[in-house]
Amino acid sequence: MVQSRMDKWLAGPTQKDKRFGAMSLEEWQAQVAFAGLEGQIKDLRPVFTEDLIDDVNKFDAAAIAAKAKSMTI
Repeated sequence: MVQSRMDKWLAGPTQKDKRFGAMSLEEWQAQVAFAGLEGQIKDLRPVFTEDLIDDVNKFDAAAIAAKAKSMTI
């Protein structure tokens, strides 16, 4: 599941919430529909939370990008 979500970690141009890893309840519901599980998963609240997103985003993105650019292989 993690591998299939990696492309969703960064916000797309139409997403309102630009925080790394953020995903709205509506987006989760769309994933359930896409998987053909509507009606089987009635309530996503036990498995969905945004409570950690602010903490997840406590990093210096510019510093990480600069470090990546300075690395050699």
